[in-house]
Amino acid sequence: MMTTRRIACALFTLAAGGLLIAGCGRKAESGTHFGEPFTQVPVVTISQLLETPEAYQRMAVRVKGLIERQCPAAGCWFVINDGKGRTLKIELGDYHPKLPMNIGNMAEAEGELIKKGTTLEFIGTRVTFTKKGTP
Repeated sequence: MMTTRRIACALFTLAAGGLLIAGCGRKAESGTHFGEPFTQVPVVTISQLLETPEAYQRMAVRVKGLIERQCPAAGCWFVINDGKGRTLKIELGDYHPKLPMNIGNMAEAEGELIKKGTTLEFIGTRVTFTKKGTP
């Protein structure tokens, strides 16, 4: 009786460990996320933000692009490119003072577009970094 209980407990532990490892594997493939989960805000292109910024200022949206530059000290800001030559600076320092370097990878950020002097800046609150080429 005691042997059966030990075997059942060992099998349960192995199954639970296997599920935990499998779940972690899926998350790693989908990217590394920082901040609260994304909300149901509209996904817009960099072109949309830059061509009609007044339509999106102080409005929560999500934007995606390839990271071409990033803060060398802490990774707290980066510049994304839409693949058509349009770029946008994403500032995350207020919410995430230290982030891993991801130049050459994809980023999806949620936040708000603001006017800073004569330039536009995107203040991000949530971000997911994904290796380039990952679906």
